Amino acid sequence: MVEQSQKRKSFGQWFNVWFNDRFEAFLRIYDKLVGVVLRVPATTLLVFGVIFVASLGLFPLLGLSFFPRTDAGQFVINLKAPSGTRLSVTEDEVAKVEDVVRAAANVSIPVFNGHLFSARREAALELAMESNQRLRDQQQRVSRDVRVAWASTNDAFQRIDVTAQFLRQAALALDLAQGRYNLGLSSIVELTQAQLNLTEAEIENLNAKYDYQTQYAALQYTLGQLR
Repeated sequence: MVEQSQKRKSFGQWFNVWFNDRFEAFLRIYDKLVGVVLRVPATTLLVFGVIFVASLGLFPLLGLSFFPRTDAGQFVINLKAPSGTRLSVTEDEVAKVEDVVRAAANVSIPVFNGHLFSARREAALELAMESNQRLRDQQQRVSRDVRVAWASTNDAFQRIDVTAQFLRQAALALDLAQGRYNLGLSSIVELTQAQLNLTEAEIENLNAKYDYQTQYAALQYTLGQLR
């Protein structure tokens, strides 16, 4: 153990001496260079000025962003139809775009380009598939909106019939209350209440008709028949 510690100590001393010799040599060279520079300051400034001006010519070649611009070999097509466009018209427009993309993707150029055009062709086909998927999603949304609008319109139409029945019953109740009042069998309160019930039934019937017209207009808009 004592011999090992002595060997380690001897190695540490040797490394210390070696490092000090190299560092002192570096300091001597540095002192000489500093002395030369201080003896000719004008020449030193001129040399560094020339180097600085020459380095400015490299500025256009330096990157200015963390992530440089690269060509991903793909592109995105956004197709937007006017509001209220029929579904069949939208399908025709998307089909035309797909034909153009496929025609461009099938063009072959006899140049060795590292499979760049084949990669772009695959990207264009993927884009076409994505466009088809978006079209199917849009079709499903339109179909859902049409079903919801149709159900709301149907419910509003049925409500018209229900309120019409209430209106007929209220009118019949008013006739009975008027007859009883004329015969002296009821008071003015019963007649007034019957008139109030008739007025409420008329209002409910009008509201049902208005709601039906609103829902029907919404259905036409969903189908693309109203713009």
